[in-house]
Amino acid sequence: MVTAAAIRWPAVLAVFLLTAGALWGNTTADEDRSRRLSTMFMGPCCWRENLSTHQSPDAAALRQEIRDMVKQGRDDEQIKSSVVAKYTSRILAVPEGPTGRWLSWTPWFAAALGALVVARLLTRVKKQSADAVSPSALPVIDDMDLDP
Repeated sequence: MVTAAAIRWPAVLAVFLLTAGALWGNTTADEDRSRRLSTMFMGPCCWRENLSTHQSPDAAALRQEIRDMVKQGRDDEQIKSSVVAKYTSRILAVPEGPTGRWLSWTPWFAAALGALVVARLLTRVKKQSADAVSPSALPVIDDMDLDP
């Protein structure tokens, strides 16, 4: 015989798990936007680590400032200009203007240059190995040179 308690506890467990999962996995749009904005900046104390991962009181305070500005309804550009006005353009994780463009293209130029160097070395090695084994480079043995 199935009791009411035996039927009730799986239902209670399912409701609990669904509620806990919804609360745990639920992030608001403001939280997501605050996290995305914090990746745009460097830590304000040492300038070595991204604000989103930096663990210092100054970084925590700036992340809170960004959250507050998001809650106030400011747009991304207003928040960015406010943070830059307070900390200078050094706070930006990716610099603006020609410096930022240069930094974004540098890895591609380096990779292309490296590929050209490797291709040049490979053709040089291939040519040297082909010259070393060519029939014109081998000595000619005449039947007359062989003495039985």
